[in-house]
Amino acid sequence: MTIVQFMAHSSGKWVSHRTRYPLLAAESRTQSEKITLFQEHLPPTSALVVELCNKGNVDPQSALGGLLTRWDKATGRSAGSSLYVPLEPGTTLDPASIPSTLEQSQGDPFLWRVSGQGVNLGRYKQQNDGWVWITAQAGICTEERIWFPGENLRLRSSLSHPELRHHGDQTYGHVSFYSEILMGAAGTKP
Repeated sequence: MTIVQFMAHSSGKWVSHRTRYPLLAAESRTQSEKITLFQEHLPPTSALVVELCNKGNVDPQSALGGLLTRWDKATGRSAGSSLYVPLEPGTTLDPASIPSTLEQSQGDPFLWRVSGQGVNLGRYKQQNDGWVWITAQAGICTEERIWFPGENLRLRSSLSHPELRHHGDQTYGHVSFYSEILMGAAGTKP
């Protein structure tokens, strides 16, 4: 599955059940929540894709498309959206735009933003039967693996590197696991 096929396959309405486990925290509290996600595969010429490329100082011709995700309000989380734009392998980037936590990461570049925040750079790579997205923001590096064990079933796992997030004298992070079921075809609107 190519990255473009992955984005196309991700389109639709997903019901996601997330379980989150803290690492190295003073208290071990597991959180579970149900979230509804609406994902849309955008073509490389989409105004949102071109805008994100322009804001990230990247030639829009290098965009492979975009994956727009919207979610409803859930426990402890407000409604929001994210946009991921994978770039052609070998896309030249300004070295100053690459976060130090991603310098050693392998994979091809992508641009992303969450709920209208600033543009960030990440890396993506194929791994076995799925894709890995590596992001860094505010000193937190997250690796998220996504794969499809079935046509309407998607699984995700993410790890926030504990050594990169600090709170007082404690260092901590978290691991999350998501099981997601496709409830509607591409183009489903909330």
